[in-house]
Amino acid sequence: MRKRRVFAALTAVTLSMLFPLTSFAATWENVDTWDKLAEAFANDTDADVVIMLDGDIECLGTLTANIGQTYTINGEEYVLTHVYLDGQGSVVVNTDLDGIWDDALTTCEEVQVTVNGTITGDMRGVYAADSSDVTVNGDITVSENDGVFARDGSMVAVTGNVTSGSDGINSEGSSTVTVTGNVTAGDDGIEAEGSSTVTVTGNVSAEDDGIYANDNSTVTVTGNVSGEEDGIDASENSMVTVTGNVSGEDEGVEASDKAVVMVDGNVSGTDGEAPDEEGNLEIGDMNTPGSYSDGGDGVYAEGEAAVTVTGDVTGGNAYGSYGYAGDGAIVNDTASLTVGGSVTGGSVTANPEVPSEEMYSRGGLGIVMDDTASVSVGGDVTGGNTNGQDGTAGTGAEIIVSLKRADGEKSEAGVLLVAGTVTGGTAENGTDASAITATSEGIVQEEIPDASLSVDIVISMTRFGYERIMGVAMDSGLSDEEAQEYAESYLADLEQLFVETTGTDLMGIIDSYDALEELLGSMEEEDVDALLKGMLALYNAHISEFVSVETFPEITVWGLQGGGDAALCENLAGEVIGEVFGAEINYLIRVADSDHGSLSVDKETAKAGETVTVIPKADAGYKVSKVLLNGTELTAVDGVYSFVVQEGGKVEVSAVFEAAEVKAAAAVPPTGDSTPITAMAVVLLAAVGGIGVLVLCRKRINVK
Repeated sequence: MRKRRVFAALTAVTLSMLFPLTSFAATWENVDTWDKLAEAFANDTDADVVIMLDGDIECLGTLTANIGQTYTINGEEYVLTHVYLDGQGSVVVNTDLDGIWDDALTTCEEVQVTVNGTITGDMRGVYAADSSDVTVNGDITVSENDGVFARDGSMVAVTGNVTSGSDGINSEGSSTVTVTGNVTAGDDGIEAEGSSTVTVTGNVSAEDDGIYANDNSTVTVTGNVSGEEDGIDASENSMVTVTGNVSGEDEGVEASDKAVVMVDGNVSGTDGEAPDEEGNLEIGDMNTPGSYSDGGDGVYAEGEAAVTVTGDVTGGNAYGSYGYAGDGAIVNDTASLTVGGSVTGGSVTANPEVPSEEMYSRGGLGIVMDDTASVSVGGDVTGGNTNGQDGTAGTGAEIIVSLKRADGEKSEAGVLLVAGTVTGGTAENGTDASAITATSEGIVQEEIPDASLSVDIVISMTRFGYERIMGVAMDSGLSDEEAQEYAESYLADLEQLFVETTGTDLMGIIDSYDALEELLGSMEEEDVDALLKGMLALYNAHISEFVSVETFPEITVWGLQGGGDAALCENLAGEVIGEVFGAEINYLIRVADSDHGSLSVDKETAKAGETVTVIPKADAGYKVSKVLLNGTELTAVDGVYSFVVQEGGKVEVSAVFEAAEVKAAAAVPPTGDSTPITAMAVVLLAAVGGIGVLVLCRKRINVK
């Protein structure tokens, strides 16, 4: 009897191991209506629930998953529509979901949901709130709303692609979204706010921003990112990391505040719309003045943002007689940009036969930076070109000099470091660009247009010029009275110039457009041109008084090259900047690797006119054959190799080492009197031998 009881107990234990608890779950079969589905969830039991669908179901209310219970919905051939889940239990859905007039899947109250199927619809694919946890093993495709919307600390993981008519992923409120697949969106590809975290392993493409991140959010993408507005728009302490290339029609990367952006790849502004077969552009066509398709900027950084790009940064190309190509990089305030490769402004393709009519094309600038910004480039920096009539090529690097601050605070000077050459662009039918240009916030750089705008220029330089100069003076620390007095001195100088040129009182005619037009129309064209240039020069001279030299950045480059006939450097920021600009540029000295020896210089950088000493050191068994400067042999003076750095730099020193001669040991002659030491040694040995024999014989005699 006892043996039978033991056997029964063992059998029960074995069966419990063979059949897990889920085997005892409540099973609901032939579920084909909303009422049956709701009843399965509403059944008050502690057991897990298995629901076998037998038809498509549109959910008309909320399904609550009780804590500690798992609800499994099976029915791969069927579709659930407008699923709303809450509670603190778990739900596994082995079927597809759809949303027409509402979201395909809504979750809240910490419910845990796994969907093994695709999600489609017009509205949101997944709406996760209240710390709910959603996993989707399948694609999400919606036409009018967000693919995934996560809030309130929710977590959403998608293994599949996300495609939406609005944001691909919208995450806020410390939520976390992970997608293993591509994200394609009609608005932003990724919108991350409120300390949320989004990770995508795949490409992101969007009709607005590829990535929009702010408010301490973190976005990581392993793949390429593209946007028809910005590729990346990051602000408010957000961090964005992309392993791939980034492009955008407005900017490839836009970063502000204290955002941090890192791109392990290339960044580019998108090219403007290329002409079609009939030459049509975004605005106008290739054969009409004033037509254009503009290119986007590569990087735009401001505030205290920090952008790092391991590859190249490129501005987008433009088309048309009025086309503006994108700048390679614009770095304002105290923002920083580090580029491992090269930075290039976009170029303009126009019909050179089409007149500009004062709406000329412009090649993209390589770099535009405030004097307080920091830029480091591992390659070259190049301004863009243009072939448009009267076009202006892009400067290699433009530095915007600050004005003096009213609060007396001094910002730290910026840095421009370029390991390669800074080169200005060329304009086949216009103005070539310098390698580096210094401008100022208040200085007017525009060329004087034709006489048709002369009246507007006179009015602008008088009224706007007065207000601008007074505003700059106040911003720079002058009192209201002092600023007004200084601005009035500008008006006085203008009036004197106007009277000397026209014989008419400026203040008496400035309020009458017709009278001013009649006066200027009666003058010779060269006299009008001289008047306008004189007014512009007076304005710039008064503004220049407030240009600050204290924050002018330290400039270090390997070389400078003006485009075409342009100068290496052009100062457009006033005389005070001319005192430090150009002559203060540091040139990197490149030292080439050498075989069988090493080469060093006494300074890593030098200004034009400074002397650099080159020190070659041969390995054992080798000697210096020659020392070269840019391929030309240097001549040592008193054993010292040196050279003077020229304007423009581009210096590389190298050396050639060759094997040193080895002296052979002297040979011993076979005969002759030329070896007295050897002969004497033979005689000495013979004598020593004789003495030895004599001593030995003497000993023997004594023994006897």
